[in-house]
Order: sequence, then structure tokens, then C-alpha cells
Amino acid sequence: MSLERFDRIAQINAARWDRAVRRRPFASHAWLAYGERVHVADRPVYHLAAQSDGREIGCVNWIRRREQLPVSSGWIRRFLDRFLSRNPLVTCQTAVAGLSGLFIGDAHGDPRGGLSAIVPALKDVLAEANGSFLIVPYLDPMTAAHPAWGDGFLSVAMPPNTYLPVTAPDFEAFIAGLRRNARKDYRRHRNQALRLQLRTRVSLRPPDREVVIRLVRAVERKHRSAPLPFLEALVAERPVPGGKWIVVERLADRKDEASGEAVGCGLILRERGRLSLTALGLADNAPNVYFELMYGAIRNAVETRANGIFGGGGAYRFKERLGYRPTADNRVLFYARNPRLRRLGAWLAGQEAVASPALRFAPPAASVPI
Repeated sequence: MSLERFDRIAQINAARWDRAVRRRPFASHAWLAYGERVHVADRPVYHLAAQSDGREIGCVNWIRRREQLPVSSGWIRRFLDRFLSRNPLVTCQTAVAGLSGLFIGDAHGDPRGGLSAIVPALKDVLAEANGSFLIVPYLDPMTAAHPAWGDGFLSVAMPPNTYLPVTAPDFEAFIAGLRRNARKDYRRHRNQALRLQLRTRVSLRPPDREVVIRLVRAVERKHRSAPLPFLEALVAERPVPGGKWIVVERLADRKDEASGEAVGCGLILRERGRLSLTALGLADNAPNVYFELMYGAIRNAVETRANGIFGGGGAYRFKERLGYRPTADNRVLFYARNPRLRRLGAWLAGQEAVASPALRFAPPAASVPI
């Protein structure tokens, strides 16, 4: 099985690519064209290969010198930032939403049969870029353990992402279908939002660029997380295909609609009926705003007849009460050509595994319905 390589999504026929990714969300030809404009500092590499049955498999990789790595230690992250400026990462992910960029087929009844062709291509991209690490995130355990990966790959279980199927006919029905404690939480949060004079709106246009950047960076500082490297391009690039901005404003005067000050924001991404919230921003000392963003995103999903929401990680107890469930795609594969880098990757992964909070979710579902 031979692979074809492409350096821009425009080099691939749109219908051909969309058949290969099999309607995966945030992976279509149009979405990746948008992603290339946002990830302007990164270099994409695409692969496609035909299987014996004529169906194609593929992957999308990004060569990156800046990356929002899941490293909680500030000094380790600063070291990695300097290191990656000289030795870039190769990540197998879709654009902006950051889901898995691996699209393997079902050759000969094996849903992972295409890996034997894809893995050498991933290693070649790493070598050509003189890269440090190859990272293949968001794999299910069986795919991560497949023998086609060969020697040298380190598999790490990270805190899971979450997914909320949306089936309610309207938002009121969604709230009514929650457990009693979740309904009580919602009423309490709503009453507090009214007392604080918070207003939530969804718009095609973002708030002021500087406001978005300030709010998002405030969250990153509070949680000591790595800065989102493409935030400025994300705010500047409009229109977002199918996406909208959600903004929470604090009114200085309840009677004056123009008196609102933005105290929270997020970008609701939409692709093939699935939503994902990114660029989450919160003002310092702004209680209840996070909950308004979460409820607002769910309301938007219900009202626009979305199939579900990718909720990311964190706030697991709150999300569980709302019906979110952890996905099974929580394995990350690391690979480095240099044995010393391989040991460094293993040590970093071990540090993050120790730092990860205990999860109180029920066992993950077998898969996310995509």
C-alpha cells in the first residue's frame, strides 16, 4: 500500500478527502482549509492511500514549533518552548479542534489495518523536519496497542475528553431530563446570574480582539496552562465555518443593554453536527461566568439541532451531572528518534500522570459516536 503526500489541503480533491475521513467532525476538506489559515505558523502534511477494496485511508500532521503541551510545570514548559523552537513537534491532529488526525479504514475486516502504511509515513515526516517528538493523541486503547506501531512508541493514558449527546427537543426539556441535583444546580446558577446582572449572547462576531485575548490569557495564567499558540489568528480569522462566539456580559445598568462589559467568552466550533468549545476566557473575580458559558453552549447545541458537544477535560463532576461522559480516546503515543529524547518523553509523561487529578466518572463508553 503506497501513500501519496500533500503539503496543502488544496492539492487534494475535496470529495476524495471527505470520503477518506468518513464524515469525521472537524476533519473535512473545508474545515482543514480554514485550519491552515488559523495555524499559519505551522506546516501541514497530509497522506492518502488506497486499500485493496478501493477505499482510502489517511492522516493529517502538523509540524509545530509552538505547541500547547499538557505540561503543568511552568519551568518545564519554558524549557520545552525553547527546545521546540529548534526541534519542532509533529502532531497527528485535526485543525483548531485538535481531535485525532488519524483516519484509518477497515481493510480485510481490521479497523486498524491501515496502520502498517501510516506509521512509516509519520516517522518520515518527523525525520524530514528534524523534529523532536511525534505525538499521536486521542487514540482508543486498542489502536494505541496495535503492533503496527512497532518499537519506540510510548503510550500514555491522559485525563479523558468528554462528550455530551444532544437529543432533547428544546433546552427546557434538556434541563427537565437532568437529575434532581443538576436541576437544583441550574436554578442556583441562574438565580446568581440574575443577581450579578449577567447576560449571555451568541453571535457570529467576536467581542473586541483585545478583550478576547485578555480573557483567554487570564484563564491560562490562573491554571498555569500553556498559552494557546494560535489565539490571535483564531480571533482574526472570520468567518468561522459554522461557528459562533458565545459572550457573557455583566450589565452595569439592567435597563441599559449597551452597558455590558464582556467577562467571559468562548468560540463554539461546529462541523458535521458536532460542537466543540475552544478559546475559553474568563475575567478575574467573575463568579458564575463559567457556568453561563457551559449552559449557553448546550442551549445553542439544542436550538441548532446539533448531535452532540465535545466538552474537553476538566470540571468532570459538573459535566457528569449535565450528562457528559468520558470518551475512550484517552491514549497518547509519543515517539522520538533519539533514545535520550525518548527517555525525556517518558519522564515528562510520568510527571503529568502523577499530577493528573483523580477522576470520578463512570467507566468510559466504548467510543464516541462520530
